[in-house]
Amino acid sequence: MKNTFNVLFWLKKDVRSIENIAYISSRVTLNGKRVEIASGYKISEDKWNSDASCVKVNKDDARSINTALIAIKNKLNNLFCELDKEFGEYLTLENIKQHYLGIEIVKNQKSLIDVFNYHNNQLKALIIKDFAKGTLTRYETTLNLTKEFLKYQYKFPTFP
Repeated sequence: MKNTFNVLFWLKKDVRSIENIAYISSRVTLNGKRVEIASGYKISEDKWNSDASCVKVNKDDARSINTALIAIKNKLNNLFCELDKEFGEYLTLENIKQHYLGIEIVKNQKSLIDVFNYHNNQLKALIIKDFAKGTLTRYETTLNLTKEFLKYQYKFPTFP
């Protein structure tokens, strides 16, 4: 499945000061789901062009803010291209946001299925000594149902 990606800018009017100055926020959309990332810029509402999602050009400081917004959009697009190659269909908005904000993603992070398999393998070693065989059967059933749920709910294709 091909990932769809988009970046838009808009004024966050619910957080504004007394002088009608609102923060410019970026809305990053991946496969129909979205997350907001603060741009760090604020502008008066009358200087914002909502149709073009940028500051009106004839106003002061408009060019520098518009250039910065273009740079943010380009950085997010480049991050998407990099991470799409690395993660493919497992790419999430959190991955993009963490990379953009400079938060390092743990590469050897274990998935729920990995932990489940580890647990079941540990339990197999203790079957005769401490646990009944039915206990392992119930854990394996739970693992299979969890895989089915993840496939259904999150559209994960296959598991190892």
